[in-house]
Amino acid sequence: MSLVGSLEDLGLVDILQIVSLSRKSGALFLRCDRGEGRILLRDGLVQGAQIKGAPETLRALLIEQGLVDGIGFDCARERAEKEGLVLDVALEQECQLAEDQLNAVRREHVERSAMRMFTWRTGEFSFEIRDDFGDDDSALLLPAGLNTQYLAMEATRLGDETTRADEGEAELGDEMDLGDDMMFSGEEPIAALEADEDPVAGDPIDELAMASAQNADPLDDTVEDLRGSDVPVECTPAEATPVPVAVESVESVASPESAEAPEAAQAVAAPSASAESQAPPAERIRILVAVDPDLSSLEWLKASVEESFQQVHIFQQRDLAVERIRQYLVRGKTPMLVMSDPTAKEQRDVELLVQRMRGLAPRMPILALRPEGIEAPLPPGVHAAVFRPSSPSADPDRWHLYEGQAQALRANLEPWVAGERRPS
Repeated sequence: MSLVGSLEDLGLVDILQIVSLSRKSGALFLRCDRGEGRILLRDGLVQGAQIKGAPETLRALLIEQGLVDGIGFDCARERAEKEGLVLDVALEQECQLAEDQLNAVRREHVERSAMRMFTWRTGEFSFEIRDDFGDDDSALLLPAGLNTQYLAMEATRLGDETTRADEGEAELGDEMDLGDDMMFSGEEPIAALEADEDPVAGDPIDELAMASAQNADPLDDTVEDLRGSDVPVECTPAEATPVPVAVESVESVASPESAEAPEAAQAVAAPSASAESQAPPAERIRILVAVDPDLSSLEWLKASVEESFQQVHIFQQRDLAVERIRQYLVRGKTPMLVMSDPTAKEQRDVELLVQRMRGLAPRMPILALRPEGIEAPLPPGVHAAVFRPSSPSADPDRWHLYEGQAQALRANLEPWVAGERRPS
């Protein structure tokens, strides 16, 4: 059985929705004057996507990204065949490519290919129902498929951003080549990110994002991470603590007597002893990504924990945080995500975000950041909770009032940073 038609009559969004709702497995082929591509689906979820002319195997993709050379990949594949290993395990042993990094590269390849096909407005399509993808490189497929609705929403978001940025241009894709130049909002090319092995010394992600790598000191995350928010910021000299202006009003500063860390700040869930004893040793987490709409809380958190991490990135918008995390995962670095509890309106979006993050990096700790004294069930997929002052002052000179909360925060984060506690 197959489905054949014209993209003018039935767009890619509609086709994927039909396949998703019916939970079909098969291959969707698209052909137009701008190229050819295919999308592989299993049980209604996208497991693979490929544009003709792009790398068609995991070997070719990793070589193109500069992550391995041909000899190294072939040695890993030969080792996998001889010892009966999964290819990902052999690649980690031979080429030092972690599972999270491989999955991030696969997912980026699928998303970029799919995003390009979403811009094809004319042409033909055909869908063939099948459970076996034949000669398609299974090593390039995602272990867990992507939701078609998520891909459609990403395509819509990118289209809206392009329309706003290039007002007056033709519809997204009509006059653009979205091949290697297509990037998600705020994301730098992988090759550029790989140029520097150490994110501390100059942090190439920050320098590229600010387009000032040659002329600036290491960037201040307050200025960079608030890009895209409604809060104006004021740049200050490097030796001074930057204080954003026009911040929403905060409550009066807590008195020294009330600044002691609450007992609730110590309540961080831990895995069972048996799970700990069986888990392999973990490397220390050196990167923290924090999300909270309260700017004063973000600044206080960063100042409180920056000595425990090589990099601390703060964001008021979750989308920007997700993009930063993806950049690190592609480089083989797994950060920790700490984010505020969602509002009732945001609940579903945050659940999808957490699910997406756990799919990309199962070993990444995801913690809830809450005002002191707040006790509530954890959102699905969130591993534990840590606490901050209810209304920290925007004035850094008064942060000594919250030293008790800062010590509790560092103590609660440390087991996760050291790998003593792990995501279940």
